[in-house]
Order: sequence, then C-alpha cells, then structure tokens
Amino acid sequence: MGPYLRLVTIAFCFTWAFADDMDLMELSLEELLTMDVTSATKTTGVTLQKAPSVIRVFTREDIDKFGFTTLYDMLSNVPGIQIQEYRSGHQLSWIRGVQARYNNKILWLIDGIPIRDSYYGHSFLDEGFPLEIVERVEVINGPGSVLYGANAFSGVVSIKTRQSGREVKAGYSSHSSPEGALYWTENSWTFYGGFFDSEGFSPRLNNDGNAWEHNQDRERTSAMIRYKKGPWEAVVSATEFEYAENHRDSRKDRSISRDPAYGAIKYTRSYDDAFSVNLVAYYEQYPLSKFQHRFDASGQITRIEREVFDTLMFGTDLDITYRTRNHTLVFGASFQHDEDDGMFAEDLFPEPERSNSLAVSGVQRDNIGVFIQDMWDFDEKWALVTGMRFDHLSDFDNEWNWRVGLVTEQASFYGKLLVGSAYRVPSYREYLDVAAFNFGLEPEHMTTIELQIGKKLARSDMNLTFYRNSYDDFIKDLFVTTIREPDGDRLIDDEYAINAENREITGLEANIRYFPTDAITVGIGLEAVLDATETIGDIDSDIITSTENETAETDLFFLADFTFNAMIGYRFGKGHRVGANLFYFGDRDVPEGYQSGVPVENQDRGLADAFFKLDLYGKWSFSQRLAFKAHVYNALDEEIYSPSFDDPAKFDNEWPGAEFRGTLTYKF
Repeated sequence: MGPYLRLVTIAFCFTWAFADDMDLMELSLEELLTMDVTSATKTTGVTLQKAPSVIRVFTREDIDKFGFTTLYDMLSNVPGIQIQEYRSGHQLSWIRGVQARYNNKILWLIDGIPIRDSYYGHSFLDEGFPLEIVERVEVINGPGSVLYGANAFSGVVSIKTRQSGREVKAGYSSHSSPEGALYWTENSWTFYGGFFDSEGFSPRLNNDGNAWEHNQDRERTSAMIRYKKGPWEAVVSATEFEYAENHRDSRKDRSISRDPAYGAIKYTRSYDDAFSVNLVAYYEQYPLSKFQHRFDASGQITRIEREVFDTLMFGTDLDITYRTRNHTLVFGASFQHDEDDGMFAEDLFPEPERSNSLAVSGVQRDNIGVFIQDMWDFDEKWALVTGMRFDHLSDFDNEWNWRVGLVTEQASFYGKLLVGSAYRVPSYREYLDVAAFNFGLEPEHMTTIELQIGKKLARSDMNLTFYRNSYDDFIKDLFVTTIREPDGDRLIDDEYAINAENREITGLEANIRYFPTDAITVGIGLEAVLDATETIGDIDSDIITSTENETAETDLFFLADFTFNAMIGYRFGKGHRVGANLFYFGDRDVPEGYQSGVPVENQDRGLADAFFKLDLYGKWSFSQRLAFKAHVYNALDEEIYSPSFDDPAKFDNEWPGAEFRGTLTYKF
C-alpha cells in the first residue's frame, strides 16, 4: 500500500471512528445530510445516499458558509476533480483524470438546459458565470449518457437557479475590479442583472518563457428574466464575457469574447403520486470570437486578426415518470440540433482578407435519443437500477449506452455498486478545423465500475469510492506541424485531434461532511489516483508532430497522484461567519521535453512539484439585511503553476497570487 493510499485510509477510518462518538448527540441535521437529488435519476424523492451515481451537492447555504465566489471555488472542493489554469485564460476541470484543453468532456446544465459552444464545446468556471443566481449545484463524478446522451462523459454539473429572494450587491477586488448585482423576485417574476470588471492578473512569464506586458482585462455583464405560473415556466438569459488569454507568447495580445444567450419554456406537472411529466424546449445562440494583435520587437503592431466561431443549438427533452409500489420508471426522449452560425478568420491589418474557419461550411448536426430507466425497490433497503439509451446521430454511428446499479441505504450505512457506459462526440474544432481537420475522428467511449461505501450519522456523512474507468477511442490532441498528403504537405502548427487506443484510470475518492457543533461545518475531500495509463497506439507516419509521443502504454502526465481539500466554516454572533479552504496538490509527472522551448535561464522543473493553497473568508452582518463579505484567495501568496498541458515545451501557466475581494450585500 503506497503512502497516499495509507493517508486516505487512515484519514477516512479516523473520521469514521470519531463520528461514531457523535451519534449520541441529540440534534438531528437530517435536512443537511439527507438531501434529495434529481440529476442522477431525473426523478424526485431519491436521497443523496441512494442515488445511483457518485454525487456531491452544494447548496445556497454552502455558498454562504464557505465564501464561494465562482464555480471554480466550488468545484475545487470536489474530490476527483483537478482544476488547472490554461493558457487561453480559462480554467480546466478534469474529473477522474479525463484531460482536455476545454471543459468539453463534462455536461454543463443550467436548469436542465445544456450550455456550451459547439466549436470547442466549452463552458466557463470563473467570473463568466455568476453565483448570485445559484440555488444548488449537483456534481456527478462519472458518466451520465443513459439519461443525458452525448457529452455526459466524465461527469455532469447540474446547476439549479434561485427562484426567491431580493438583494443588491456591490463589491471591489484586487486588480481594480468593481462588481455589482441585483436579484429580485416579484410574484411570478424573477429578474437578475450583474456585472464584473477587472484589469486581471498578469503572469510573471509568458508561454515562451519571456516577459511581456499584456492587456489582461476581464469584463462580464449578464441578465436573466424568468416567469413562472403553475406548471409553466419561461426563462431568457444573456451573458457577455470578454477576457484576455493570460499566457501567450511574447509579442501577442489576444482577447476572447463569449456571449451565450438562451431562452427556454418548461412544463412540469405531477398528475398524481404515480405519474409526472417534465418537458423543456430551449434555443441557444453562442457568439464566440477572438481578437489578436501581433507586435515586433519594438512594440509596433504588425498584424491584427479576428476569428469568429458563432454557433447555435436548440432542442427539447421530455421525461415521463411512472411509479408503482416497487418500481420507479422513467421514459425519456430528446432532440438536439446544433449548427455553424457563422465562422471565419479575418485579417484586418495590414491587408484585409477573410477565410473559412471550418473545412466544410454550413455544418448542421442532429441527435435524437430515447431512454428507459427503472429503479426497482425489491426490498425496503435495497434497490436495483437499470437503464438503456439509444441515440441516432446524423454525423456519426448510432450509439447504445447502458447502466446497472445496486444501491442500499441501511440505518446508518449505505453502499453503491455501479457499472455503465458513456460517449462523447467530437466538437467542431476537433474534427472540422480548416487546417487541423480529421474527418476520420470518431466519438470516444468509456465504461466504468464504481463501488461506494458510506456511513451517515446524526452529525456526519462520509463515504469512500473506488472507481476504475476504461476509455476507448479517447479524443486526444497532439501538437502537429504538418501532415503529408498526396497534393502536398498540409501545414498545421497547432493541436490535431486523434483517437487514442485506450486509457485506464483507477482511483479512490473520500468525501466527508461533518457538523461537530451547530456553528461549525467541516468538509474534507481526498483523491488518490492509483493507476493512470494511456496507449495512444500507432500514429500515421504522415502525421509529423513537434514533440515525440510514446505510442505504447505509458503513465499519464500532468495529473497529481494525490489531492486533498478541507473547508471549514464557523458561524458566530448574529449571522457572522469565518471560514477557510485548504488545498493540496501532489507532484505532477511531466514528459521529456518539458519546458524545452523556454530560455534556459527561465526553465524550472520544480514548477510541477506539489503545492498548498489557502483561501480565507469572512462575513460580518450589520443587521439581518446588510452584510459585508471578504474573501482572500491564495492567502499565503504561493507561486502555483499548471504545466503547459497541450505543449509541454512551453512555460507553465501561473495561477493568480494573493487576491482580495470584498462585497456589500443588502437584502430587501
């Protein structure tokens, strides 16, 4: 047994034993420890402990307790998720070692509506999404394709927005960053508007290992209107988010604009205790553009470029639930359409010129899916879950996916044995890029086995999860210079997606939620990656890569073998709070050629070593209505880096140093 596994086991057993002593406490926290979840079954009345998935839940109260200001903060506290900084100015969320340059291997839902651009398949974690509108977040570690179809691959993040409350917020933070928001409900209406504006964090060195001052501005404005009457609900939401690519080569400035807007109509009704219907129809436009300046050594502009990757998506989901004495059946059908809504690259200076961004024009894709799931309570304490889904895909082979789960919820113990499959279709960028197109790219597939055991007492809930995931045709980017073709070499000089033969990842996750007193809340998460290997398989000899790639089985790079997080919140006086979040990342293995493109004097292999990060939080309530909140990110001002995942020869991506954020909130 390795040292990390020992630490996981010792910490888990110690807390388990300690919690046994708390079982005699008189105060019950049943509402906090036994919550119903919907993302794992698409039904109500299923507890967190009995749901046939490994789920972590964060509520509005958790946001207040632990001072979360972004999804980034929240997901950092989920065991099994490793957050990375990426050169393009966004953060990556890797669930159970599923690595990608964008957050496109996770299904992101807002009130059941999928939110992503179709070019990269990306959703953001940072200030681009305001937590002011969030009521709760359910995070599934593991596949969800039986219920949700394509792209519920490594996990699902399901966000439910608020439908009550009235408040106004104003704040200021490091890097000259004002912010403000108004949230208001009136009868059947909900209104939200907010903004965030920042000069942004500047890394010490760029990806080429040289210093160069960049514009790092980040701006977001967002608005939402909802009307709810009886079983009907209508919502319209729009966001404009512009941010700089933090880590660029010297003599380049690039900004990105993401402006998703969607509208949806929902119908939810229970006709009696046995029958219910949930229907949603949505339409989403996702304008996405990049604007870039290039400079010479003297700082003069030599070229101005713009790229546009606009997409749209619309669809509908219908779920029908039927309950008998021992069975809960869910029948579902879905339709989703996405298309190219205008994609091109344009030189603006010195000579205007426009070209296509995709190798084919007028892309349109359809996905029609049907599924059935049964939860059979064959005993008061045991249930068997089975599910099957069929997806008809317009651009790829049709897909079948399945899952089987055996779950039990005893007086204080619970357990889950889960097996199943999932798949993901390539994004436009991965197989249709005008230069790096790969028309032979196929969807990626995975199968999983998960075993969870847990213990729930009056003041605590803790569980240990073992998982083993196997991936076939894993979509992986190689940095390719050229591809030899009969008509001549095709210049790529960029990422090129292939289907890797196989990837195997085995790990342990421990999650603990503990309430030692009414005023204190403790959360602990640990992950140990026991084994993580990849076999790329043969690479076509006509594909010329910039770095050497091991095609036989090899250990995965850039993953921490062990991660730990602890969050603690303390309430005192009349609504005052303090809290702390501590994170530990273990060493990350890096390949040969790591930082080889960086000037020798700036190379530092120690940047991939283990690190700690501490965040602090406080809230002072002047009255029941008025409160001040303070958040110190990276309070110890540690220098933290994520190795350059897509091109290891480049310099690492630096995390922000110590930052302060203060907000004043008034509730009406």
